[in-house]
Amino acid sequence: INTVNTICSKAAYLKAGHLEYFGENRGAIRRYLTEGDDAKRETREPVVGDLTDDNSLGVPEDVTWRRPENITDGKGGILAIAVANEHGHSSTSFRMGGTFVVRVYFVPAPLDESHIYFNLRNRFDQVVFTSGTYYLDVDLQDGDNEGLQLVEFEIELNLEGGDYSLSVAQGFPAPPNRLGEIIDQVPTLGPFRVEFDYQNDKAPFLGPFGLPIKGRKLAMKQAAARG
Repeated sequence: INTVNTICSKAAYLKAGHLEYFGENRGAIRRYLTEGDDAKRETREPVVGDLTDDNSLGVPEDVTWRRPENITDGKGGILAIAVANEHGHSSTSFRMGGTFVVRVYFVPAPLDESHIYFNLRNRFDQVVFTSGTYYLDVDLQDGDNEGLQLVEFEIELNLEGGDYSLSVAQGFPAPPNRLGEIIDQVPTLGPFRVEFDYQNDKAPFLGPFGLPIKGRKLAMKQAAARG
C-alpha cells in the first residue's frame, strides 16, 4: 500500500478477477481497504459488550476466544482471549491511533516461569509487531501464582488502515530475543480492522507504521547555534 501511495499516481483495484476501479491511487487504496465479501464485512462489525475486571469468578462470558475443554495435563495453558477497545468493550474494529487491549486468561506452568507472547500480522500474513510479558519485564510470579491468571496488554494502533490478525502463545523464553518451548498456542484470531478514511481525512502518517516523531520550526539563529 505504501509503495502504491508514494510511487504510483494511478492504480487499479480488482475484485474476484474483475476490474472494479481504475483511477487516482488513493481511490484504489480506499477500495482495497474497505471492500470485501459479505462474510468479512460481518466480521468487521464491532461487537459491543463489557469485560469484567474481576477474574475471581473465572473467565467472563464475553470473550473473543475460549478454550472448548479444560486444561488437564498440569503444564499450564491459555483458557481465553478477550480483545477490547480503550473503553473496555469487546470489538473487531478500531480507529487508527486508538488502543487495542488484549487480555489473556491463563494457567501458569507449575514449576517454571512461563510467559505470554503475541504478534500482530497484516493481511499478507507478515508479522508487523511482536511483544509479550518477557519483553515488557512483567513479573508473572508476583503474588498468587496458582489457578487462573490474567495479564493485559495495551497497544497503540499506530498502523496503517486495514485488516490484522492476532496470535497468542504461552511458552518459555530463550534469551535474548527468542521464544523457546511453547506450552500452548491459540488459533489465529481476527480479522481486526484498523479504520481510517484515507479519501477524506489527512493521515497522521503514511506507510505501514507511525513512528514517534516531533516537528517544529527553528529560527535561523537558533539553528546556527545548534551547529
